[in-house]
Parts: sequence; C-alpha cells; structure tokens
Amino acid sequence: MSLSRGFMYSAIPGSEAMLGAHGPYASLGKAIHLSQQKDVLDKSKIFVVSLPRRHDRRAQMEYLRSFLGLQWTYWDAVEADDERISTILDKVHSIRSEVANLSIDTISERIRLPFRWPSNVDTLARSNISLAAAEALFWTSPPSSPPSEQNASRPPLTCAIADFTILPYDADLPEHKILNAPRVACWESHLSVIKKIAGLEKDTFGVILEDDVDLEKDIRSRLDRVWSYLPDDWDMVYLGHCWGNETYYPALTPFTSPNESQLHPSKKPKCTHAYAVSPIGARRLLLYLTHPPFAYSRAIDQAYAWLIKTERIKSFSLVPSVAVQTKNDLSDISQEKLSVWKETLIDGVFEI
Repeated sequence: MSLSRGFMYSAIPGSEAMLGAHGPYASLGKAIHLSQQKDVLDKSKIFVVSLPRRHDRRAQMEYLRSFLGLQWTYWDAVEADDERISTILDKVHSIRSEVANLSIDTISERIRLPFRWPSNVDTLARSNISLAAAEALFWTSPPSSPPSEQNASRPPLTCAIADFTILPYDADLPEHKILNAPRVACWESHLSVIKKIAGLEKDTFGVILEDDVDLEKDIRSRLDRVWSYLPDDWDMVYLGHCWGNETYYPALTPFTSPNESQLHPSKKPKCTHAYAVSPIGARRLLLYLTHPPFAYSRAIDQAYAWLIKTERIKSFSLVPSVAVQTKNDLSDISQEKLSVWKETLIDGVFEI
C-alpha cells in the first residue's frame, strides 16, 4: 500500500477556496478569446503546501489571503525526517540497482539505464478509471532491501537527469544534485496535492502555492484577461517560475503593455512556488510521477521541466509572473545559500 496515503489535512474554517476557469479550445496557432462570465478566481481550489511547524509562514500567508480576499486550504507538507521518506529513498536505491544489475553505489561514471514510459498515459488520464494500480507500481517493483547497517553507510543518491540517467556520487557534487530527504519530502508533498486535484470536477482546476510567495495585487484581473486563451487540453500553468526563458515561444495573448502578463507555451520552467493544474493534467502527472524509474528521482521541479521539455505535459507560463518567492529566509529543502534568481512583481502585496 502506498505510504503517501493518510496525509494530515488541515484547513482554516471556511477556507475552501474557489479559484478557477474553463477556456474554449484555442490552438497554439490561432487562439480564440471568449468573454468569461465569472471571475477565474471564483471557480477552483487553491492549496497552500506548508510544513505545520512553520507558523511564521502561515501567518504571512494569512495576511496575503486576507489582503486579496481569497480562500485556500492549507495542505500539510511532509517533514524530511518522516519515516516514509527514508522508505522512499531505500526504494529508489533498490530500483536503480535492480535496473542497472549492479550496486548503484559502485558506478564511477554517468550511466544511462534502460527506461520506457508507459504507453497508455493519455488514455488513462482522460478516463474515469482509478489510478490506484498505477500508483502502486512504485511500491511493488522491485521490493526494497531490508534496512541494514550497510544501507545506513552507503553514499547519498544523486538526482537523475533525462529519463533515467544516473550520475556517480562525488563529495564535490553541489548540493542541488543530491537526492536528499528534504527533496524527496517536497516531491511527496506536491504529489499528495496532485492526487487531490485529480479528483476534482473536470470543469474546474487546482492551484498549488508554496508558503513563501507574494502575489500581484491585481492577480484576479491578470488571470481573467489571459485564461480563456488556454487550449482545452492544458495540463499546467505556471503563475510564477525561475531559471527559465519562458518568453521563448510566442505569446498566445495579444500584447497590450510590457507590464501586462502574457501567456506563453512553457519551455523549461523551474520552481514550484505557484502553478495551476487541471484535473486531467493532475491525472497525467500522477501517472508520470509514480512511474517506478522516474518516481522521486530528482527535485520535483526538475521532473516537471523534463516532462514539459519532452512534450509529455502541456504547460503554459505567465510572463511577467503573477507570483514570486519572497526569499525572506532559507529554503526548507536546500541548505545552499539563497538562490541568486530574483524576480519582482509589478505591484505585489509585500512589495515595498
């Protein structure tokens, strides 16, 4: 049985947020704009992923919520020292060693392991079939080796790249290339919200925020202006991103002002501080993110970026962003110094 079940689910009374939209079909070559009768932010659900102990961040998010007149559900993130995280890391180690037919700890150079994506992802994503069996694959193939002193002393796992290419561990590897417990806990936390969104009605969608974001004061009107340009089969929309040129592809929306957010097909966005997911997109993500060789193989934003780059996920990015990371303190995931990537909003709630 998947250890990702049984998440604590806490919410502020009355904080079931309605935030969302549906758009007419619009091909990338010829977008069609139809007027919306309802505010985009009146139709779907927002989830704020937050560690329960981070009362400081929840207080900041409450100020943001109150200022913007939004409602949302706080979704308890998984702590890095949770027992399930060490179990997941053991499982990843077992899968890699099984596929490589050797101890993954002994590799001395980059190795590309055999890999094949399931062929029925799109069919399953669009169906009403339960995905429980697909989710269980990670836990049933192959079995984890029992905990031992040898397991405790083995070198750290490294983050995979591409589909299933593994780098050897080296003490000089930068921290962001190490598959550590906080990184896996972040994957598990986001995955649990995606499971929730996968169960929403198909005419709505979910929004996932992390607890260190700032939002544009006029986020409602910005989303209202662009949302109906989305094609019907969109999977993800990045409300904010980092480390990527998300203006690489032409905008779907007409240019009005450099300060107005435009909707672009995503290229390779990073970071997971603010993004929207459709229910079918959530089902598609769920199938990819639980596929045994790919599951928990790297930072989840790197996984998203790879799925987008390889055209398995249809994603779009808002530029300029309507959500940014505040970067007021150190990350709960990485022990490296704060990222040099810095983006500001046009008129954010926390902007001075």
